[in-house]
Amino acid sequence: MYKDNALVKGAAAARFRVHPIIAVILFIVMIILSELLAVPFILFFTHISTHWEGLIGTTASATLTQLVAPFAPIILVIFLWVRFAEGRKISTLGFFKNQIGLQYLKGFGLGLALMGLYVIAAYLLGVFSLQDTLLNLDAPLILLSTLVVLPGWLLQGAAEEIMTRGWLFQAASRKHILTGVILSSSIFALLHLGNSGISPLAMINLILYGLFASVYALYTENLWSICAFHSAWNWSQGNLFGVSVSGTSILGGSVMVTGQTQGEAYMTGGTFGAEGSIIVTLILLTASAYFLYKTYKKPKIDEKKVA
Repeated sequence: MYKDNALVKGAAAARFRVHPIIAVILFIVMIILSELLAVPFILFFTHISTHWEGLIGTTASATLTQLVAPFAPIILVIFLWVRFAEGRKISTLGFFKNQIGLQYLKGFGLGLALMGLYVIAAYLLGVFSLQDTLLNLDAPLILLSTLVVLPGWLLQGAAEEIMTRGWLFQAASRKHILTGVILSSSIFALLHLGNSGISPLAMINLILYGLFASVYALYTENLWSICAFHSAWNWSQGNLFGVSVSGTSILGGSVMVTGQTQGEAYMTGGTFGAEGSIIVTLILLTASAYFLYKTYKKPKIDEKKVA
C-alpha cells in the first residue's frame, strides 16, 4: 500500500541508508547536539528580554526562550545532515512543492477540529465544570498574546515532526515501513518522559499520536500537513481552550478559562492535560483508522512529482 508513497520514496535519494538501530543512535546524537546549540540562544534571548514587561512582553520572552531557541536548532541540525551528509534535497523529507498552502491549512484545520472535539466531549462527559468556564476577562489582550506565541508553536510542531515523522521515520523504514512507524512513535513518546504529570495512559496516547501522525503523513504524502496539525493541536489546546499541553504550563495565557477538572485521572488527564485522557485515546484511534482506510482507498498514481 505504501510502496510508491512519496514520503517513503524520499529517503531513496540519500547517498546511503543506515540500519534502524544506527538511525536511533544518530537521532540521539542529533538531539544532544541540538540542545548544546540551543544553550547560547536561550541565554541570549533571556538577556535581551529581561526588561520586557506586561503580558505581551513576557509572552514574547517565553516564546523565544522556550519554543524558538530549543527547537530551531533541531531543524537546523537535521537539515544540515540531510543536505550534506546524505546528499539529498531538504524537500525529500516530505516538503514537496505541490499545494503547500492548501496542505498546511488542511492540517491546521484538522488539528483545531480534533482538539475542539476533545473539549466538547470533555464537557459532555463532565470532565470540565461548565459553570466555572468563561472567556478570559482580558480576552482582547489574551487574543493578541496567543497570536504572539503562535509562531513559536508553528516552529515547535514542525521541529518534532521533522525529527520523528520526517528523518527518523524515513531512516528506520529502510526495509519495512512498520519499523519506521513503531520506532518513530515510541521514541516520540519517550521524549516526553520528563514532562510533569506523565502517566501510563499518557504514554500510550503519545505512542498513539505517533501512529496517527505517521498514518496521516503517509496519507497526505508530505510533512506540511502533519507539521501544521501538531502546531494547531498544541496551540489550541493551551492558548484557545486553556488545557495543559503535555504537562507544561500555558505560554501567553488562554482565550478560554476552563472549569476545574473533575473525575478520575484517566478521564481528566490529570496535570498532563488532554493527552492523558482516554477521550484522546478514542479520538486518535478513530482518526488513525479513518486515514488508514482513506489511504487504502486512494487511487493509485503511476508517477508522482516530488521535486
